[in-house]
Amino acid sequence: MSDYNVPGGKLNRGLAVVASSKFLDPKGMQDKDMYVAACVLGWGIEWLQAFFLVADDIMDHSVTRRGQPCWYKVDKVKLIAVNDCCILEAMIYRMLKKYTSHLPCYVDILEVFHECTYATSVGQLMDMLT
Repeated sequence: MSDYNVPGGKLNRGLAVVASSKFLDPKGMQDKDMYVAACVLGWGIEWLQAFFLVADDIMDHSVTRRGQPCWYKVDKVKLIAVNDCCILEAMIYRMLKKYTSHLPCYVDILEVFHECTYATSVGQLMDMLT
């Protein structure tokens, strides 16, 4: 499921996290732990986007995404895709915990991901109601 939904995009969001980290703190990014953390945050953003897109495709009754059938349109998947959205999101937090929980900014990282999810969810609701 993640192999189907996470790759395939331009990866601009994830790459921008790493590039921004290098630009804002070039010395800090020489530290392996900080570089790994930036990469994990970038992948977290990509997984978050995949979660949003799978959910959006279901809600909008989309047919294709990135040149292939939407995940919920795959015969063996159908509405299992709703649960897969939850798994995609949950995997973000497992990944963040594994690789960034030792950082002093861990709670801040979680809050940013939660705020992004909230704002996007409200935006999706507004889209569906109009």
